[in-house]
Amino acid sequence: MTDARTLSWAGPSGRGQVPDFAPHRSALLRLRGPLLLLGLSLAMARPGQAQLIDEYLPPGIPGYDTDLAVTVQSRLRPAYEPPGVRVGNFIIRPEATESFGFNSNVAGLSKGYSGSPELETRAAVSADSDWSIHGINAFANVDQLRYFDQPTQNQTNWQAGIGGHYDLGRDQITAVYTHSNLNQSPLNIDSFGISTPVPYQTDDVRLGYTTMFGRYSFTPNFEFTAFRFGDEVANGVTTSQSFRNRDLFQGGLTMRYELAERRDVVVVLNGFDNDYTGAPPPGQPVRDSTGFDILAGLDYLWSGALRFRVLGGYEYRTFESPQLKTQAAPVAQASVIWTPTGLTTVTATATRAIEDSSDEFTVGYTFNTARITVDHELYRNVILEAVGSVQNADYAQNFGIQTIYGAGASATWLINRNLRLIGSYAFARSTATGEIAGAGTAAVSSGKYTQNIYLLSIHVAL
Repeated sequence: MTDARTLSWAGPSGRGQVPDFAPHRSALLRLRGPLLLLGLSLAMARPGQAQLIDEYLPPGIPGYDTDLAVTVQSRLRPAYEPPGVRVGNFIIRPEATESFGFNSNVAGLSKGYSGSPELETRAAVSADSDWSIHGINAFANVDQLRYFDQPTQNQTNWQAGIGGHYDLGRDQITAVYTHSNLNQSPLNIDSFGISTPVPYQTDDVRLGYTTMFGRYSFTPNFEFTAFRFGDEVANGVTTSQSFRNRDLFQGGLTMRYELAERRDVVVVLNGFDNDYTGAPPPGQPVRDSTGFDILAGLDYLWSGALRFRVLGGYEYRTFESPQLKTQAAPVAQASVIWTPTGLTTVTATATRAIEDSSDEFTVGYTFNTARITVDHELYRNVILEAVGSVQNADYAQNFGIQTIYGAGASATWLINRNLRLIGSYAFARSTATGEIAGAGTAAVSSGKYTQNIYLLSIHVAL
């Protein structure tokens, strides 16, 4: 039941596949210090639940930051920036958001009614060092969703982590650890057949070392992620999801060649070993697998108005069980930021990858996503945003296809340094074919639904 909220741009905060207008996002995007990425290969991490880990992570954590360049949303506005609280050589930034609105389809049903007023409470705190060299960042956040007419859909998600970098001349060591307690919503990609959120936990460790040789840089990296799942509820029946428990080991190397300043050729090599620790369902094979990615492309600042990152390559995955066929497919990741004027930013992103499936009867699917966001500074303290997206899961073994279309808009009023008001609307429509479309009943998600979310939010930061 993979939540398809890939990175920071593919979906919402646990409410279905619609644009993410988390009111604290623009503030978090400004919490960048001198921390570097572990490598572009981490952005292609498998399985899909690794993408949920990234959902609530502030960009200041090394190994998770995916921002390409300064945008309308991320640029500093001194008159409206919360100053934070200085404690010694650290700056503490607490913030909280309260959102109230209406969700027309909380459970993602194609039949029956599951609308409800909703109340979302989000809080976050981060601590950043301001040393001249080296750096450390710690954070914690919580997101509580309450549905007055659908209390079985209530959920609380939280994360906490710490990361840092140690400078050795031009070289740099980076490390980060994050613990997550999250929930998988019935509205997400690969969540058909459930009626209530499925809780799970992750522990994620990422290590990297970047060394420079003239125009060349090399970043070997390692990642370990442990996934542990709670029970699934469908039609009032509780089913253990322990068969999805697994340990994911990944190791890779990112190589860069600098053509010119901020114009790099990038090659990524990544290998992974996916070990399932839970017993498979009766009659089903063990899903342990190993594989690799090879990707190459450009990370290129074309001009002050255009920057893009494009990687393309191939993924190969083989399974321990002879009953499961080898999976192989082209994979890609692309991000483009275009700033036609100082008041408007257009951001486009796309990915193609192979993901593990939550269903015991199919191994995985090819996952394609695309998203375009337009941000506009109407006034110095009024920011508008419009979003369109599409996500597609094409399952192996002719199991079916699920596609989710999303669109939405928001307006943010920066009242002062500490207070902002946000109004937003989001729409999502999910379609499904094949066996996955037959999984739904009047009480269980089938991957086919329509959803509208209306929210009014107030955000406070110090």
